[in-house]
Amino acid sequence: MNFKLLLAFALLASCGQTTVSTDNGPSDPPPDPTLDCDVFEIEPNDEFFTAQFIEVLPAIPTNDLVCGFLSPAGADIDTYYFPLAPNSGATQVIFNLIVTCDLDVVPVVELLQTVYDIGVPTFDPGAPPEFQSLGTFFGAPGVLTILDWPVPYDFLNQNDLFVRVTGLSTSTNNMNKLYKLEYFTQ
Repeated sequence: MNFKLLLAFALLASCGQTTVSTDNGPSDPPPDPTLDCDVFEIEPNDEFFTAQFIEVLPAIPTNDLVCGFLSPAGADIDTYYFPLAPNSGATQVIFNLIVTCDLDVVPVVELLQTVYDIGVPTFDPGAPPEFQSLGTFFGAPGVLTILDWPVPYDFLNQNDLFVRVTGLSTSTNNMNKLYKLEYFTQ
């Protein structure tokens, strides 16, 4: 009986040992700090029907970082979806957004809401829904900041937010450009 207990203890003790590599070859590079994101863009997300869900707003903590890639000449539009669920009695959500990217890209963001008719999207089956623009914003090279933007809220008729991100590039380089989108609410 003691032999089985001793064998079990020896097996468990050997599982926790640390091994040291004797390989003196080059080590892996450190992780790229530019890709330190909470959420990564998932394609397809060009259209409203394929918009990528991020989270319900307002959110606490509200400092998530979304990373995506812009194609040259604004050929790719990234659409993100945020359902709204503020406290009872609220008529708006204060939305803040910061987009950073390469200096040869001017970020462009459009904020939209679905148009509803008494809680039902105003569209025929098979036809696209209608959307109301809450604003289109053009940044400076490499950055766009939207602070304290009021997003209307009504339980039945104004209960979502779509954020569409694209960019205008001054570069002749046809590579996709990384962007970071940080949002927070009040």
